[in-house]
Amino acid sequence: MNDTNAYLYAKIEIMSVYLQITSLTKSFGNLLLFGDVSFGISEGQRIGLIAKNGAGKTTLLNIIAGKEDVDSGEVIFRRDLRIGYLDQNPQFSDGLTVLQACTDSLDPEIELKAKQILSRLGVGDFNRYVEELSGGQLKRIALAKALIADPDFLMLDEPTNHLDLATANWFIQYLRNLESGYIIISHDRYLLDQAVNKIYELKNKKIDIYSGIISDIERSSISSTTAAISSIV
Repeated sequence: MNDTNAYLYAKIEIMSVYLQITSLTKSFGNLLLFGDVSFGISEGQRIGLIAKNGAGKTTLLNIIAGKEDVDSGEVIFRRDLRIGYLDQNPQFSDGLTVLQACTDSLDPEIELKAKQILSRLGVGDFNRYVEELSGGQLKRIALAKALIADPDFLMLDEPTNHLDLATANWFIQYLRNLESGYIIISHDRYLLDQAVNKIYELKNKKIDIYSGIISDIERSSISSTTAAISSIV
């Protein structure tokens, strides 16, 4: 973020609203990814963000998380909202162990929670250095880090990538048991059916919002929407 663009990363105090996005526009050179995008996310909402590859869904999530600049628009968060974020391609500094990458807390209870979540995600060697790990293992560690923080709101980019079926099912049940809200980018149809209650589709450089899950939408009478979503997931 810098003073030359119109991006505002602020906070709001309306307790029922996690964040409000207003008139976001993002381009790369002459390519407009999305323009004048506006939507809100409230407490308890569990959102699946879908789009065709290259439409800008990861860029949009990064902008909301404050990781990328925007050409114009506002992202306004509720005051003191605790956020957990999973990057599409997470990276860690060399020299950290798996456990250190997840938490720097010395609290024994937090350390125990970290080990439990890591184990459920299939990461068992807590003292191994992160530079020795594969991209899939790093993704699991980053996912564990987001969950360990016990945030009010999660932003997750393709969280079930690199998870086997049993681990993915555990993660989906973990999400279903959370009180916090979240927005998830995913092509995982089962995840979207089991763990979200709204679909945000980035299409034609705008956001279309549907209540329910993918299967609900497909059973609706909106045949063009059904065909478009089926091609994405």
